Amino acid sequence: MSVSIFNKSKHKKIILLIVVIFIIKATYARNQDNAKQYAVLSFFKNQLLHQLLFNAAMTGNELLIIDAVKRNAQLNIQDRKGYTPLIVAVLNGYYHVVEALLMAGAMLSIKDNSGRTALDYALQSNNKKVAALLLEAAKNY
Repeated sequence: MSVSIFNKSKHKKIILLIVVIFIIKATYARNQDNAKQYAVLSFFKNQLLHQLLFNAAMTGNELLIIDAVKRNAQLNIQDRKGYTPLIVAVLNGYYHVVEALLMAGAMLSIKDNSGRTALDYALQSNNKKVAALLLEAAKNY
């Protein structure tokens, strides 16, 4: 039994369509896996950036603050006590880190779990230089 040229062409088109559909489905599945992997990687990236911000605030490393900001770290993230990197920098008395965080857009109004802001801690610790910086920033806020 011979198959006409028309039928061969039709079969080739059907096979080609099946292959294309298979490729599309495989690509879609791969993209779904990639989306899940991207979400996981994005989560860990954000966690590392948050840890970087808090470590920089604890150690007074303003260059790490700047680097984290360039990498789109969330400046106003809070830890389990409600502390933000700004509050941590104020508690440690790191004027330049406080300044870098303010310049990057850290919010002054965020309260920790005890209801205190960064300014409250600066005034409580009698750190006049940091308190003055925060008060000046509050005027422009």
